Amino acid sequence: MIGIGFIFYTDLGPIITAGYEEVENTSNSSLSNQTSYLYKMRLPVETWFPFDTSQSPGFEIAYFSLTVMCQIEGVNMIATDVMFITIIIYITGQFELLSDALTNMSNNVKLRMMEEGRLYYEEGTKGAAHQQDVEETAADETPPPSPQTDHLELISKEKWEQSIEIPSNLKTNIFREEEIYIMECIRHHQSLIESSRRLSELWKTIFFVQCITASILICFIGFEAMMVPLDSTFVTMMIFLTCCVFQLALYCMFGSNLMTQSEEVHNAAYNSDWYGYSDSVKISIKMIIMRAQRPMQITAGKFGTVSWPLFASVSKTIQTSIKIFK
Repeated sequence: MIGIGFIFYTDLGPIITAGYEEVENTSNSSLSNQTSYLYKMRLPVETWFPFDTSQSPGFEIAYFSLTVMCQIEGVNMIATDVMFITIIIYITGQFELLSDALTNMSNNVKLRMMEEGRLYYEEGTKGAAHQQDVEETAADETPPPSPQTDHLELISKEKWEQSIEIPSNLKTNIFREEEIYIMECIRHHQSLIESSRRLSELWKTIFFVQCITASILICFIGFEAMMVPLDSTFVTMMIFLTCCVFQLALYCMFGSNLMTQSEEVHNAAYNSDWYGYSDSVKISIKMIIMRAQRPMQITAGKFGTVSWPLFASVSKTIQTSIKIFK
């Protein structure tokens, strides 16, 4: 957002703040001073050029070159912010998907086995529920199974909802599939933890500089905005100030979302049907719960964790500084 404010301040600011300036002319031939008005524009950035920028075409050349450079710099800032926010949104979404996978683990395992055709009763282990299904199949006039699979019967979802008696050999297959499923969830969780850690290590210095820069800009621009009259200059300064505050709030919002969603994984694991799983799956769920109780954090160096408490602390410090300067 600082990039957007920077582009607006440097490109449109000079146009908005341009106007007529009083120039007092004193002539020896006149009996009184005469006041004239001169239309004056300023450059996007006050800098030095090896030619006169107060006259045409020097002003146009300087204005065009500075505008192009400011736009390139602003686009770079915007691209950097968008890339970082997109990565955080992606990791946060993956944590949410992991939570959903853990909560619905039992149903997901059964659906996976049904889709792969591995959820069946073997011949000789069919009970009353099997006979009832055969009668329902005959009543519906569905075609009989092929000769290659006449000794197998797929278990429908309604059977699981009715809590029928499951043979021991089928339970073994389900337990084995649950172990495979929980290991996939653990590997997914570990990859998300590693990605979050690398993101924090990569951006902690950049975030530290951005937090310090944004705090200084907000402090000085807010102080200067209280000293200028309510004109076009005040409007441009307030727009740039709003962009600085909004950028800091945007970082803190997505950082807080990442912390909340990564911590939600342990609730999702606990809310699963862990009491009906095998001992190895129960141990794996315990390990997930213990690890997920430490949320993933994006830090700004020694400045603190990028979250809403950091934004509140920075806002309070800026308010106090402005009062002191005033």
